[in-house]
Amino acid sequence: MQSHTGYRAEIDGLRAIAVLAILLHHAGVAGLPGGYLGVDIFFVISGYVITRLIRAEMAAGTFTFTGFYRRRARRILPALAVLLLVCVPLGWFLLSPRQLTEFLETSIGAALMVPNFVLWGQAGYFAQESATRPLLHLWSLGVEEQFYLLFPLLMWAFWRGGVGDRATRWALRGLGLVSLGLAAWAVVVAPSAGFFLLPSRIWELTLGAGAALTVWSPGLRARQIWSLVGIALIGVSFLIYGPRSPGPATLPPVLGAALCLMVARGDTWVGRGLAWRPLVAVGLISYGTYLWHWPLLVFVRITLAEDPALIWRLGLMVVALGLGWASWRFVEQPFRRSDRPLWPRAGAGTGLATMAGIALLAGAALWAEGRGLRQMTWPGFQPDELAALNKRRAVLVRDGICHFPDSTMDFATFRAGWNCLGQPVDGARPWPV
Repeated sequence: MQSHTGYRAEIDGLRAIAVLAILLHHAGVAGLPGGYLGVDIFFVISGYVITRLIRAEMAAGTFTFTGFYRRRARRILPALAVLLLVCVPLGWFLLSPRQLTEFLETSIGAALMVPNFVLWGQAGYFAQESATRPLLHLWSLGVEEQFYLLFPLLMWAFWRGGVGDRATRWALRGLGLVSLGLAAWAVVVAPSAGFFLLPSRIWELTLGAGAALTVWSPGLRARQIWSLVGIALIGVSFLIYGPRSPGPATLPPVLGAALCLMVARGDTWVGRGLAWRPLVAVGLISYGTYLWHWPLLVFVRITLAEDPALIWRLGLMVVALGLGWASWRFVEQPFRRSDRPLWPRAGAGTGLATMAGIALLAGAALWAEGRGLRQMTWPGFQPDELAALNKRRAVLVRDGICHFPDSTMDFATFRAGWNCLGQPVDGARPWPV
């Protein structure tokens, strides 16, 4: 195992590159079609960091499952809980019936650590309607949470069985190859499952884990070269990948991230660049920034009934960075700091109980929506229209106003061209969906 187990600023710098690529991609900046690959880089980083922590504690004889899951709960759940508590009321007032139903289902899934399963059952990530799903981005958090739940058990089994780092690396490589093969198969046979679910993603996490266990100490010149190769693989992938490059096609940026983690240390050009203080600052707030950026963009898009201009989308990403900082400063750090935690006895059980409460809240809202109790926020509609809308996946109708984004088309023209989508409810007015 690598001997460096302390804090490395370069890792936060790499996190910053990943989250900034995601933000710019989702803002629609031209020239960065592969920015979504930042999520894959996050997976590699997670596998690397978690493995270093687990193996260091095992070597010191201090590893416990209770301690591990407590730290993960304090790291992930407070910021996620705040996000859900803000988004559920917003969704109640802003989303159409069908949108709200799927949103609340995803909220429940997020609270129960299975949002990726819920989203897999709803629609694909690259589907057109993904632009109106406020919690779509939480699929990746679900993958990581499931990895955090299972991976320590595997590492503990290796440790208790006396399996050394070398054999562990080979076992992880084998698991990664199986997962990579599954991802290749899923691209053709089951692309949605391959995108959202852990089995076809675990190869990225185990690649990071293998990097943490790899003993490799090349000279400075070799590290300069390999770190440049790593960062180039990441950068070129951001620039040339299209919007549909799942599965094994993500191997170059994932390998690039692993190379940077292994050799881009403070004595290399890339390492010094990654440790640049502004980058490190963004990396520190990357979790909260990632959580907030997509709901912020989606709720604004839904409120306006159109996509805001690029300059406004970029402005929203700046706001997301501000919300990420606020999350880090006022939510994440108070729960995580070891000297004076906000809730000293809060552990995995407390976090799970909190998330169960949020799941119940979202479930109650889902129950209320299913019984038409939200009609008070939809004053322009009658119950029969609400029932029809709920079956029709309406995205353009709200409060009785028909929106035609980016068009001067009137309703009559719209219905003439799309009358299969504009069938009126008996005795009521027509509506587009």
